[in-house]
Amino acid sequence: MKQTRDSRTEIVVIKKNVITMVVSLLLLFPMLFTFPFLLIVAIPMMPFFAIIPILITLMFIILGLQALNMLIRF
Repeated sequence: MKQTRDSRTEIVVIKKNVITMVVSLLLLFPMLFTFPFLLIVAIPMMPFFAIIPILITLMFIILGLQALNMLIRF
């Protein structure tokens, strides 16, 4: 038998969703703003090392998308 959720578990789930959303947005926004500037600075200096900020940004974007995916599941 499936247990029905009472109001306390609803509040916990909502709180968990809000925390997940805030963390994902905090991870995504700075990277989206700094990424173009990192590329503009890094490519003329060292084309090979320009891969590193790209990889870091992709990692943060993937983490943010996973967090948003967790939000959608709840």
